[in-house]
Amino acid sequence: MAVAKDLLALIAGTTTLPVEATYPLAEVRAAVARAESSGRYGKVMIAE
Repeated sequence: MAVAKDLLALIAGTTTLPVEATYPLAEVRAAVARAESSGRYGKVMIAE
């Protein structure tokens, strides 16, 4: 039942994901290094 609830939330667009860090495009190497590191809490984003 929990899987169905999560799937419905995802489809409805109400699911939020934690963001660990946001890096500018110029720092893409640092972003990839952080994304590959252990102990992350959330996603690593790259923005322009």
